Amino acid sequence: MAKKVLASTVSEWQFHFNENPNQTIPEYRVDWTTIRNNAEGAGVEVGVGTVHKYLKMFQNALNLNGPKIVEPTVNLTSIEAIQETRANVVGLRIAIEKYLAELATIESTLDNALAIASDNALFARLESDNLKLGIEAKAQRARADIAEDNAKSERELRIRQGETHSGSTR
Repeated sequence: MAKKVLASTVSEWQFHFNENPNQTIPEYRVDWTTIRNNAEGAGVEVGVGTVHKYLKMFQNALNLNGPKIVEPTVNLTSIEAIQETRANVVGLRIAIEKYLAELATIESTLDNALAIASDNALFARLESDNLKLGIEAKAQRARADIAEDNAKSERELRIRQGETHSGSTR
């Protein structure tokens, strides 16, 4: 069902008509759609029938002998073809919106998978670094143990040598 056009919008259309009396119907349709959407926030296109209705009213109000509005002669087959094409376009739009929603879900899933993969790569790197540090710590401990054994052996050697030296001087 068509939304009722506000009187303020009709006044703006009439002002526009008075300023632009020689526009074509498609031009009025585009301009009036913009005027209506700005005034009412309707978000819909003004139909050709609406343009015809108000153009006749505005022309009668001005008693213009300007361009006459010629009623289009459209046979029923053309109307049916247009309606079928419109239905096909609506169906395509709905299918496209469905696929776009599915693509958004896939994109989100891929973002999550990428974040998990990045976290896993970081965890693997940290584990590898930890393993390397553990090996390095064991190597350092082994070197420290060797150094401690060497120091102990050296002390014992000095003690023995001290005993030998002290024993020989007696």
